[in-house]
Amino acid sequence: MNNRCKFYGPSDMVYLKYWRIVLVVFFAGWLGGCQLLQKKKMEAEFLTTRIMIVQSKIDGGDIMGAQYDLVSLRQKYPDNHDILTLSGFVDITLGNHQRAVENMLKAHKLNPSAFSLLNLSAAYIAAQNYNAALRAVNDGIQLGQQENYVDLGRLYHNRGYIFELKQQNHLAIKNYKKALYHLPGYLQTLARLTQLFEALGRHSDAIPYYQRYIYFCRSCFEPVEKLALYYIKLGDGEVAEKLVAHYLKNPELSEKFKQQAKQLHHHAVQSSSSRKSPVRPPQKKP
Repeated sequence: MNNRCKFYGPSDMVYLKYWRIVLVVFFAGWLGGCQLLQKKKMEAEFLTTRIMIVQSKIDGGDIMGAQYDLVSLRQKYPDNHDILTLSGFVDITLGNHQRAVENMLKAHKLNPSAFSLLNLSAAYIAAQNYNAALRAVNDGIQLGQQENYVDLGRLYHNRGYIFELKQQNHLAIKNYKKALYHLPGYLQTLARLTQLFEALGRHSDAIPYYQRYIYFCRSCFEPVEKLALYYIKLGDGEVAEKLVAHYLKNPELSEKFKQQAKQLHHHAVQSSSSRKSPVRPPQKKP
């Protein structure tokens, strides 16, 4: 085999120059594509961070700060589902109900889902458009069943609340119970259902839901207070006393709730003592 060095002729040189040009163009295009992808990635990360900041402001109660951030975000990203949804929540809080509906409706059109219909129903409820809210929540339940939506109970809660607002209490109770079937510890439903039973004078029906409310929210004072007062009214001051004493053992109670619970406990103790003390007949004067 001939091991001599290979010499390139003129045609070979043209061939090599051609491939150099191809490689230069390829790498230039490849680098340009990488830079574009990197830029898009950085922009997406920036947007995600901005949205998280807005969300944290809403969670922290800084609604005006969230509103200020959302104005510039909506100008730059007018068709972003998350920005429109957060804008809708802020509008509801600030009482801009019609604009909330517009933002939630646009968000739903961009990304139809049970979640977006849940938010849309909330906006319609705030705007007191209960018929539109009911249509949205019915569509949401149907779509949620198809999607296996994890928060299906929240849609039933909204439907129950709509029926309550329309004074169709039997349907409200039915849907609140369905909400609790899907989300047994959903505090908003437990609060609304117990309040509705109380308003209807169905105190005994409220008891198991107060008990569940207390189980899922160990620091909540309201269900403890309502249930203890009901036991006192029934003459079961001792049961009320034990209930409040158990609540006071929670080390995470706020100072406000602790003081209120101590007063309630004192009231329960007095009620229990008065029941135990024998009633003496009046003494006749000699």
